[in-house]
Amino acid sequence: MVNNVPPIRSLEADEGDLRRLLLRALNDNQVLILSNIGGRGERVSRILQRISDTRGVPLSTLKLNAKILRELRLIRYGTLSEPDEAELTPLGRNVLSVVEDPAYRCAPLCPTRRDRPPGQVF
Repeated sequence: MVNNVPPIRSLEADEGDLRRLLLRALNDNQVLILSNIGGRGERVSRILQRISDTRGVPLSTLKLNAKILRELRLIRYGTLSEPDEAELTPLGRNVLSVVEDPAYRCAPLCPTRRDRPPGQVF
């Protein structure tokens, strides 16, 4: 127990409940970012640019969402003055393992958000 909060396993919720909760708390762009930080030694700017190019999401929107994920301690990355590779934190890896869906990965020829049926939730 940490800070008088029981571990998730002991709560009366299954992984589906937790997944739905996290998907309501995180937006599509945040899940996209989490899904595309893969330990390849890339800087966050390169990852966000690839997502923007592949999915058509404005780069400024992705930058804001990356900043939010960093504030939530789900990801780590450097600054302009001290560049460093982007990586998931342990908490970020746990969150991603619950919400991850292959449809969020940006591979070549990956469909855009506009290609998803309306109202489809991953």
